[in-house]
Amino acid sequence: MSLYQKAYYQAFIISLLICWSPIKILAYTAPFVALGWFILMTKSSIVLRNFLIWIFLFSSIISLHVIFNFNFVLFSALLSILTYSSFGFIFAIPSHYLAGPDLLRSMLRTIQWVVLFEGALGILQAIYGFTINKSFDAGNGDFVQGTINLSFQTGLAFSNPMYAVNMTLLVLGLFTYFILARKGFLSFFIGCIALIVASVVHVLVFLFTAILLSLLIFRPAILKSTASLVIISTLLVIVPTLSFIVLYSNFQSFSAIYEGAARGDSPRVQITERTFATMPTQYPLMPYIGLGPGQFSSRAALIGTGLYFGGPSDPTPLPLPKAMPNALEKYLLDLWLIAASNKFYGSTQQPFYSWLSVYTEMGAPIFLIVPVIGLALILKVKSKVENYQQEVMAITFSIGIIFIFLLGLQENYWEVPQAIFLGCMLLKVMYACIIHAKAIPRVRPVAKIREMEAVKY
Repeated sequence: MSLYQKAYYQAFIISLLICWSPIKILAYTAPFVALGWFILMTKSSIVLRNFLIWIFLFSSIISLHVIFNFNFVLFSALLSILTYSSFGFIFAIPSHYLAGPDLLRSMLRTIQWVVLFEGALGILQAIYGFTINKSFDAGNGDFVQGTINLSFQTGLAFSNPMYAVNMTLLVLGLFTYFILARKGFLSFFIGCIALIVASVVHVLVFLFTAILLSLLIFRPAILKSTASLVIISTLLVIVPTLSFIVLYSNFQSFSAIYEGAARGDSPRVQITERTFATMPTQYPLMPYIGLGPGQFSSRAALIGTGLYFGGPSDPTPLPLPKAMPNALEKYLLDLWLIAASNKFYGSTQQPFYSWLSVYTEMGAPIFLIVPVIGLALILKVKSKVENYQQEVMAITFSIGIIFIFLLGLQENYWEVPQAIFLGCMLLKVMYACIIHAKAIPRVRPVAKIREMEAVKY
C-alpha cells in the first residue's frame, strides 16, 4: 500500500474502535480523529486544504444566517459541523489517493473479524433476551447492541439501530469479499443472522429495497452466472422470508403505522404537514435558503436544546450551552414531547428525519442537490465498469448509497457518525477502486497460474 493508503487503513482501524465503543459522545469525533490521523501521517496539504474548504463553506452558510436571523442559535449551528462531519471527511480526501486493491482487501479482512465478533455478541444478546421474552420478535431486538452498549440489558439510546446500520454496511462489504475472493462467508452468515435478530425492521426493508433498485439499475452480468444467480436469489428469498417469520409482529406493526399516518395522528405526518403548509407563512425564505444549520429538526438542533440525550422527559445533563430555536419551540417541540411520551411510537413516528432536516435548515436547493449527487455517483461507477470484479463492487457501492439515502427517511441518521461513518469510509474506497484503478483480481486457478509462469519463463 502507498503512504496514503496505509494512513487511511490506520484511520479506519481507529474509527472502528471509536464507532463500536459504548462512548457515544466520543463517536461524534470519529471523522475528525480519522482525518487528523490521515493528515498527520501523510502531511498532505491538499487534504488539509479540502477540509478547510468544507469548514469554510459550512461557516459561510452559518454566517449568512447569523446576519439575517436575530434569533439564530449559534451553538446548535456549530454542533451541525460536528454531526455532519462524516461527509466532511469524505469530501476532504481525494479518491485517487485510495485507488488500488490492497487497501480495500486489508479493510475487508479486518471487517471480517469485526463482523464475526460483533455479530456473535449480538446473537448472544438476542438469545439472552429470548430467555426473558420467549421470542425474538417485538422488542427483543433492543437487547442487540454489540459493544455499542456492552451489556445484556436493553438500552434505548439508539444503540440498537446504530448497531444494525453499522452491521448492514459492513456486511455489504463482506458480500463483495465473499463473491470475489470466496472468503469471509462465516462472518457474512453470522452478520446476516445478527441483522435479523437485531429486529430493526426499517433497516431490513431499506436494505432489501436498495438491493432491488441496484439490480434494476445495473442489470448485472453476474446474474448470468449460475453460481452467483443461485447465491443472490437464495439471499433475496431466504433472508426476507426468515426475517418475516422471526419478526412477524414487528412487520405487522406497519399496518398500524400506516393507519395512524392516514388519519394524520402520527407526529411525523403532522410535522411534515406543518413544514410544507404552515411554516412558510411565518418563514417565507425557508423553502429557498432554509432556517440555517441546527435551527429546526436536525440532531444538532435537538442536542442543542439539552433535551435530546436521555429524552425530553428525563434529559441527561451535559456541560453544554442550552438554547431552543424559535421554530423548533413553536412547531416541533409539542410533537416531540408527544412522541417521547408514547412508548408505542418508535423512530418511524418521530417528528424528525434527515430529509426533513435538510429541507428546513438548508432549503430546497440543497434538498434537491443531495439526491442528484447520489444518482450521479451511481451512474458514474456504472459507466466505469469494465469487468466482473468492478461490477460486483459497483453494485455493492450502489446498494450502500441508496441504503444511506433511504435511512434519511427514518431518522436523522446522516448526523450519526457512529452509524454511517464506517460505511462511508468503505464505500469511498470501493468508489476509488472502480473509478481510478483496477479492481481486486480474482484468485486464479492453480493450473492457470502455472500456465502463465511457463509463458513468463
